[in-house]
Amino acid sequence: MKIGIWGNDPDLSTIIRRCRAADVASITIGPEAIPGYRKNGYLDADQLHKVVAELKSEGIKVPAFFGSMGSDPVMLLSPNSRKNAIERDLSVIHALGHAGIEVLINYVHTPAPMDPSDDEPLWEGLLTLLERYVVEAETANVRIANHGIWKCLPEPLLTEARVQELKGQDYRTYRREGWIGPFLVRTVDQIRRMIDAVPSPNNGICLCTGMYITGGDPASEVELFGNRVHFVQIRDVSGGYWPNSDEVFPGKGDLNFFEIVRRLITTEYEGYAHAEHLGPARLEYKPLDDNFENSELEIAAAAYLKALVNAAESSLATTE
Repeated sequence: MKIGIWGNDPDLSTIIRRCRAADVASITIGPEAIPGYRKNGYLDADQLHKVVAELKSEGIKVPAFFGSMGSDPVMLLSPNSRKNAIERDLSVIHALGHAGIEVLINYVHTPAPMDPSDDEPLWEGLLTLLERYVVEAETANVRIANHGIWKCLPEPLLTEARVQELKGQDYRTYRREGWIGPFLVRTVDQIRRMIDAVPSPNNGICLCTGMYITGGDPASEVELFGNRVHFVQIRDVSGGYWPNSDEVFPGKGDLNFFEIVRRLITTEYEGYAHAEHLGPARLEYKPLDDNFENSELEIAAAAYLKALVNAAESSLATTE
């Protein structure tokens, strides 16, 4: 398992500096890191290829790319009215393959409708669209790592929820100003539905340990999904499940990362992992500031993960 960092900074010198500081040779990027995207609103395949090539010349690999699907429900309910947008998404998958990026981390940002009875039409559209994406991914030799949206409550909403004694079952209907959610795909079972619906080796999961927030057990999910784990994100929380969960630095919360990493090694996961959400959740979101994480935390998180992998490998070696 290889450790990297993530970022959306369009300044390549900043990306290189961060990788050097964290002593890693890989970074996962998103469209914001590609010149022209913020201005034009779409990804330029030539610019993507150029960025990847320049980083490669510095000894830095881009193993994965952040993407999103379903944020526009109309695309799922009436795809013919969004043909151009769908074609752009498919062209991104093609461009990733051409640039040598192996994984598309697919955040499913479909909002959950007010009425749960409206969920199923969205699911039908989502799975139909996913099938098209997977066909393109197979052609481009790209693996899709599906990622649900499980979010901790930021302050002051966290304290408010505790005072009101909200429960996990309230997540589906919880709506407050400043809270981005809820979302259609928010649990491990729903990610499993996406994978089962399109049974291709190119269609898998991003094992984000944040799935614990909505009741998941990341260590068990390693073995549940097996070789369909296409990327790993390390994220720790304390306080238990939503709404009580609070983001903390990896190793400071509820999750047993030694066991998670040990199981990843046992299942022969040879892909990439990075840490994220290294501090408390915030109401605001700024796409270029690495989720408010500073360089010291990023460096410490990368060192923690590398030490964790070494410890798990040593433990397994002594038991053989």
